[in-house]
Amino acid sequence: MRCHCCNGEYKSIGNNSFKCVDCNHMYVDYDGDGLEYHKNEYRSKDFGTRVGGEIEDGKFTEVFHNVRKEICKKRISKIPELINKHYNLLDIGSGGGTFVNMVKDRFLNIDCQEISDVCVENLRSYGYKVYNGDFNSIKFDKKYDVVTCYHVLEHIKDIKGFLNQVNKVVDKYLVIEIPKCKREIPKDHKQRGWDGHYHYFSEDSLKKLFENSFKIRILEEGVQKPAIHVIMEKV
Repeated sequence: MRCHCCNGEYKSIGNNSFKCVDCNHMYVDYDGDGLEYHKNEYRSKDFGTRVGGEIEDGKFTEVFHNVRKEICKKRISKIPELINKHYNLLDIGSGGGTFVNMVKDRFLNIDCQEISDVCVENLRSYGYKVYNGDFNSIKFDKKYDVVTCYHVLEHIKDIKGFLNQVNKVVDKYLVIEIPKCKREIPKDHKQRGWDGHYHYFSEDSLKKLFENSFKIRILEEGVQKPAIHVIMEKV
């Protein structure tokens, strides 16, 4: 098996997990149906919520949004130059919509993408256009000035497919936050349940993945540490 980012050699680190000897990228070879898991199970598991009372009768509550507000404020503070009332925004993996709700009056237009049924229903109830389904398979009908992707890329098995797709939809800027390799792969992930993460990135593996398509403007510590936050410009 070759590395998804640099095509280097993977070495097994146990529990169906592998680490690249060249760029230190880590990969979990989950043998279930990842798309089905994210569509129907993720938000109903502990991994998809943080405290009790976040979902009632299929609706995200104020509790859900309140526990995410500080994270979203910090995310917004990292992209002041990209917030523009003349820009269209696409948010990949919008979740329950806390981030887009906080910036909805600061962009010309905001569209969302989600695979989780409960998230799609809630986002549409807020009035957003939502692309429903696997991001890599969606046929988008336009390009966006800014595309944001917070803690989503690690959940996508085919990250080369993701790269091809963002090349089609990004007109100016791509913003990504992902967990670092310092965040260890759970040694008992089969027993406790998969957390949805296929990939754990290093700075090197992230650079290798995007080097031919995007120019990195800012690469720094992310909000949900340990994580990498990167702002890239379309080449």
